[in-house]
Amino acid sequence: MVSHRSRYQLGFTLVELVLVLVVASIVAITAGSKFFRADDANLYSASDNTLALLHQVQLISMQDTANLATRCPTLVFSSSAIGVATSAQCTTAASFVVNSANPEQIILDEIALQISQQGTELTLPVLIRFDSWGRPQGHCGNGCTINLNHSVGQRQICVSSQGYISSC
Repeated sequence: MVSHRSRYQLGFTLVELVLVLVVASIVAITAGSKFFRADDANLYSASDNTLALLHQVQLISMQDTANLATRCPTLVFSSSAIGVATSAQCTTAASFVVNSANPEQIILDEIALQISQQGTELTLPVLIRFDSWGRPQGHCGNGCTINLNHSVGQRQICVSSQGYISSC
């Protein structure tokens, strides 16, 4: 004799499915806050934006194929901010006025900045320029490491003497 299952016993009820979704959502929200904090986002954002600004300054420098050195795109690293120089770009006094609305600037808030070259820490402010081949000049001419430190962790950016820029 073949037993037939009732049509009511073939799957989960809607109440059971909703209950599983509610429990899974509560667990995801509770666990997610442990892994993704606003401080982490600030550190990663600063790191990603620093990478983008380095690439931007490098590309602008590489467009100067005549090597005129009249524009001198410069990225200035200070203890409170990172930004593209807007004054005295071609000198050692290159600087910018901090403006949180400027997309070419990163306000460091609770992030500590440290730049080292071959194990030696450089004194801020540090100016990074590139030649028409995309190789770093000045402070990072032999390559350097940019450390962004926060209470939740650290991010490093490496600039090689050949001009490769990446997270390290």
